[in-house]
Parts: sequence; C-alpha cells; structure tokens
Amino acid sequence: MIGHLFTLICLQATLCPFQPGLRLKPEAERLHEDPQEEMKEAAIHQPYQCALQLIDSGKSVEKGDFVNFVKVRPFIHRGRTFTVKPIERVKSVREVNVEDYVRNLRTALNQTFKPMDIRFREEAEEKIILSDFI
Repeated sequence: MIGHLFTLICLQATLCPFQPGLRLKPEAERLHEDPQEEMKEAAIHQPYQCALQLIDSGKSVEKGDFVNFVKVRPFIHRGRTFTVKPIERVKSVREVNVEDYVRNLRTALNQTFKPMDIRFREEAEEKIILSDFI
C-alpha cells in the first residue's frame, strides 16, 4: 500500500504522456501466470488487465514480464470493467482514480500510525473549532 503513496507523491519515474514535464511513478507488477490464461478467469487482477491492453495494442507480454500501470476510473474493455491502464495509454490526468489512491494512502497511514494512537479524521469530522487548538 505504501507504493500507492509514492505513485502520487514521488512524481519522478516515467514521463507523463498527457502533461509534458510531469513524471508519474506507475505501479509495477510481475506477471506470475500466462496472461492469456488469466483472461479466462471471472475476475481479472490489475496486472493482467494491463497485460491484456498491451497485448491488444500489439505488444508482446509473457509470464515473468513486468507491467507498469496507473489506476484509472472504471471503463469497459472487451465487455469487462477494467480499473487500470498501461501508463502509455492514459491520455488525460482526469482518467486517474485519485480517490482510490487517497483511500489507499489513508489506509496505509492509519495502519502505520495506529500503534502511536494517531488517526486521520474522516472528512465529515473536518469542522475545526477553537477547542481543537486548546
């Protein structure tokens, strides 16, 4: 989960195709199974969603390869709902599912800070009053 934090904060790994000069650090996962076999499953895990899109665009993807992807808002591909895209297929920053990254970041940080008895306030609790500072 900490990897999700760095995807948005450490904008340093890959040039972003839709905003020159901006760098994104995509998710990177190794394919442990043959992508063609995984496509037959009812639910396709995110790395294999990415692999299928790469295969459809003419790229060779095999077991053991690493695929880089960005979490995006859900879309339909081959009649199925996908939630990731290879970084080179993301056309606009509006496609990125920021809410998902923020949720994962919040979860990771809450788990990290729980032993210290620190937690994030929920958005509904965000009203700041004078007693917060006393």
